[in-house]
Amino acid sequence: MSLQFIEGGAGTGKTTTVIERLGQLLVASPFCEHQRVLALTKMHGSRRRVRERLLAVAGLNGRFESVTIDSFAWRIVVRWRSLARVLNGATMPTEYDAICDLAGRLLEEPVVQKWVASSFPIVVVDELQDSKAGQLRVLMGLCMQCECIAAGDPFQDLEGDEACSSVDWARAQCTPTVLETTHRSSNAGLLAAAAAFRNGQPVTASGGFSFKGVAAAPLGAWEVASKIAKWRKLGTVAVITPVGTRSPFVRQVVERVNSKPPLGKKWPVGPFNLPWEVAQDEQVAQTYRDLGLPDDDEARVRAEHLKLDGGGRISRVREWLSRQRRLFGRHEFSVAEVRAVVKEVVHQGRLYSRRDERRLVAITIHQAKNREFDRVIVLWPYEVSGNDERKRRLAYNAITRARHEALVVVQGEARVGQSPFVPGVSSSPKAAKGQKRERKAKHPEKPV
Repeated sequence: MSLQFIEGGAGTGKTTTVIERLGQLLVASPFCEHQRVLALTKMHGSRRRVRERLLAVAGLNGRFESVTIDSFAWRIVVRWRSLARVLNGATMPTEYDAICDLAGRLLEEPVVQKWVASSFPIVVVDELQDSKAGQLRVLMGLCMQCECIAAGDPFQDLEGDEACSSVDWARAQCTPTVLETTHRSSNAGLLAAAAAFRNGQPVTASGGFSFKGVAAAPLGAWEVASKIAKWRKLGTVAVITPVGTRSPFVRQVVERVNSKPPLGKKWPVGPFNLPWEVAQDEQVAQTYRDLGLPDDDEARVRAEHLKLDGGGRISRVREWLSRQRRLFGRHEFSVAEVRAVVKEVVHQGRLYSRRDERRLVAITIHQAKNREFDRVIVLWPYEVSGNDERKRRLAYNAITRARHEALVVVQGEARVGQSPFVPGVSSSPKAAKGQKRERKAKHPEKPV
């Protein structure tokens, strides 16, 4: 097994170090004509970033593939479908988790390992901490025959709390290279706040970091609009939230920032064009609605039953239906089948699209991962759930997207003195419950 693991906090240069290690391997063992680098990530944002870095690697000359682990797993299952049927029974999986698990099982076979390694002798993995279950099983199989270089940080795993299986596995395979110096930002206040969130220490407003508790959405909108008015001329600004538009507070703040009349009477500001960035699941759901698909997956539809006028994703679905009719004489399809086509169309569209950062955008923390902005405004509503450890991770991942300044707008003035903005917060669930009871005893009239 060959694995190099780079570990460090946000902005410490993990991806840069991975690319440097890749360059060293290419010098030591030049590729044969048919060989390429395989770059794997969990999310498309990270995939795009790695692809841009690989394009600049001297001597590589575009000889790489940058794909998500899910996409690569599907390729393995399709290429080795006969062996997959032997291992998995007669049926082939359709869900991503099951596909990844089957691909990982295939990669435990020496013949599959050697087949992959012959084309991809070097594999680089970014954001390793996001890989779970079947995705991790895929990476384990690749490491048996390929030279693997991975980067990750367990504190940036937004779905976990204290343990991170992928990072634990990497640490057990090799001695990690630990990066400690943050390069993304040089602002002392922002760096101190990030360290405090990460270490469960007191979080204080200083320099480029501040937080403000507000009683209602109109006051939150004023805080956001005031910062946008000042910051948008200085570079990119992202409004980031842990929960998206399901929070009434977040939804009302963004709507008020966008709507007329301007905010404030004495010093009016706005309105601004603060658009929500659409997530993949939302694009899929919107395409279902645009097509007019019934809710029943077992229902049967024909092309003439669907709303197929339009371009983009609709035109891709229309082309698929037309191809099925021409090649196979099919005129009727199950709703489940059309839904699967829509998901693949959206997935492929995001896979190959180029994203230029807007100067002003509203996104969730999950969408913000692997990205950087000059300045960040974090909306922290009541709906943020989870234990104290998860809240600190969310806050840390949000403010570390900023290069220069960050503001956290907290719904509820009293909550700036509660988790995760309090000193000595423990990641232990038992200790967290004790701290929660203590705060209730001190402030029984205030919700925690």
